[in-house]
Amino acid sequence: MYWLFKNLGWVNIGLLVLIIMHFILRRVNKYALGNKSKFLKKASKLMSSLHPYLTGLLLISAFLHGYNLVGGIRLHSGFIAFFVILLQTIFGILVKKFFKKPILIIHRFTGLAIVIAVITHVVLMKT
Repeated sequence: MYWLFKNLGWVNIGLLVLIIMHFILRRVNKYALGNKSKFLKKASKLMSSLHPYLTGLLLISAFLHGYNLVGGIRLHSGFIAFFVILLQTIFGILVKKFFKKPILIIHRFTGLAIVIAVITHVVLMKT
């Protein structure tokens, strides 16, 4: 079981990359291609529909990964990464419900915080 939960961390990174691709595809199409790529528009629309489900899956998977490897809830780099993912999920729900620009900006910056927290966690756990 240890092997399963350890490798679940890499699944989580894959989910995180897919979730972030939604934002990246839209930015590349808008700024690099002048919103002209029909393929990127379709891909972005698909990623937009999958985005909330992938986030929910990431939240559950990250919890299972950390809880089972540490043997409970303890403060460490993985817990901080999970907490930031939880914040991101909450802000994502708020964006969907109220769509206020300040909430959207916080949601995006929290995405950057997730990337930093996950990279920090992976580096610390590899040493």
